[in-house]
Amino acid sequence: MSRTVANKKKARGKKPNRSPWYYFIFVGVVLVIFVFLRGNYGFVHYLQLTKQKKQLVHEIEQLRQQREQLNTEIQRLMEDYQYIEKFVREKYKMGKPGEKIFFMISPGAEENKDVLNDSEDEFSPISE
Repeated sequence: MSRTVANKKKARGKKPNRSPWYYFIFVGVVLVIFVFLRGNYGFVHYLQLTKQKKQLVHEIEQLRQQREQLNTEIQRLMEDYQYIEKFVREKYKMGKPGEKIFFMISPGAEENKDVLNDSEDEFSPISE
């Protein structure tokens, strides 16, 4: 009995004999996993590029809509005299000859102060 127990203890401490191919395969698998996860063509990089692509496509769509709005506004400014009059009245605070323009300024509004200061120097009537 003592002999079998000694053999079992000896067998437990002994490492299995592995061929060199085992180590090559293990190192190869580790390298493949590392390249796919961390390299320029890795999965993490792919996810980042996919996210960036979605953001750029969204930005392109917004810019296309903005371009359409600007083209529509250009067309209206070239053809629609009522729109031109409204645009000039709102943006440049202009009026027709003989009209009085009143500014309503809310307390503490910095934007209104800038508009009022800018428009006082450029006050001119709209010609018909």
